[in-house]
Amino acid sequence: MAGENQTKPDWNSPEYHENEAPAKPDWNSAEYHENTSSTEVTKAQLDGEEIEVEIAIIGGGLGGLAVAVGLQQRGIDAHVFEAAPELRNVSQGVIGLFENGRKALGALHPPVLEEIKKAGKFGKDVRGFDRDEDFSTRIRLMPGESVVCRWHRIQEVLHSHVKPDYVHTGCKVAWVKEDDDFAYAGFDKPAVDDPELKAKMSKITRVKAKLLVGSDGAFSVIRKFIPKTLSPDEPEYFGQLNWAGLLHKSALPYDPFEKFYHVDGHTGPTEPYTGTVVVLKCKAPITWYLLIDCGDDFLFWQLRITDEEKKIAASGPSGRGGLGLAGCKKNILEAMKAHNDVTSIIEATPEECIFERSIYHRLPIDRYSTDGRRIVIIGDAAHGMHSVLGQGANTTFEDAVVLTEAIKRYRSDLPHAVKVFEELRIPRANRIQGWAARLGARQKHAKHFEEDPQAKEEIRKEIGDLRRWLNSFDPYCVEKYVDLPEKSSVSEVSSAVASLSVS
Repeated sequence: MAGENQTKPDWNSPEYHENEAPAKPDWNSAEYHENTSSTEVTKAQLDGEEIEVEIAIIGGGLGGLAVAVGLQQRGIDAHVFEAAPELRNVSQGVIGLFENGRKALGALHPPVLEEIKKAGKFGKDVRGFDRDEDFSTRIRLMPGESVVCRWHRIQEVLHSHVKPDYVHTGCKVAWVKEDDDFAYAGFDKPAVDDPELKAKMSKITRVKAKLLVGSDGAFSVIRKFIPKTLSPDEPEYFGQLNWAGLLHKSALPYDPFEKFYHVDGHTGPTEPYTGTVVVLKCKAPITWYLLIDCGDDFLFWQLRITDEEKKIAASGPSGRGGLGLAGCKKNILEAMKAHNDVTSIIEATPEECIFERSIYHRLPIDRYSTDGRRIVIIGDAAHGMHSVLGQGANTTFEDAVVLTEAIKRYRSDLPHAVKVFEELRIPRANRIQGWAARLGARQKHAKHFEEDPQAKEEIRKEIGDLRRWLNSFDPYCVEKYVDLPEKSSVSEVSSAVASLSVS
């Protein structure tokens, strides 16, 4: 498949740096590299149990790797510590990169964005199908513009731009703490029987860093150490179950997009469909179904059903989901048996390739760091949100570039860098979280079937305004940040942040 066999950059090769030549910022400029940290880790240290680094990143997902890429490109020592024995080498998910996410990745490191664009699929057309209880189908065009790419391919691209030996696996956080000058983390080692896999795991059991960045997901361990603004502060089940699968186009003897034009005896448009996304909304049961062309000849399907009590979850009422759960395929085929255009694609997907997931989100908080600001959280750990907006990864990439730029600008005072990051990010992230929860609730209760045309038009306008605001994200907002005296009033700080048009 296209792009699968890419080689990692040779960090010692002058050709790599000579051929980058991005316009802004200039990664080759001496100003980004002349002050490289003196805490560069030696091979001897990597073979030991304790190391000291400048920036320790907890979590080897998209957010953690993105921060590592951004910092290393700016000559800043950054290491990634991942709990799993190895980075995930399979995923049934996709990411839709909208304009704000593309801006963030382009500012972090332009080659990353270009490689993802080549591996994914760019699409502007979204076809929506609303199916009422009587199975009459309305077909409509919906606005949308994104680069859709498999989650795993994005991870591969990001990982390929992180220096070798700077990602340490098998580092499951047991505790973290801070003092005035450093943050510390201790790691437990996962039990692994496979000797080859065990050999790949890092031996490191403790890290000391000037700053620790938690990018460990919605069920974050690091978040537990942040001063509490909520009680309780745990992920909340949203009342929806989600199943997803990736399927190579060769597995289907027909064009799955065309099949949607001749469903249940209702004929849709006769012209061939060349868009990227099909959205089917049903009310019996309340369902959202996506079919997406995600590049490299792969199709992605997703089925989301409102199920407050998790009655059809193969993982059970207290489970969070998993890959290839026994009985999951049977459950969803039974639930969707009246929709043959959907079931035929699910039937073509092996059960071991179907991922079941309970939809969780987190409530907004007003602080992302510990008291001493030597520990900070980003991404889903900070603002895990409902996925209806498709902003989870995009907002995480926004975090990554803003934190990276803040660390570069305030490298001599990292707690202040974290303070600036929080002032720039928390108001914006909280607004996005709020919108995701609102639209997630509409999706969960199928509100679009009940509203009159005027109400639908009003919400479409609001969403259009939201999209324009999202796309206005400025990845270089740190450069424009105006430092205020430490005793500035809350209103002065809020006014300064608002003036940057990123709040």
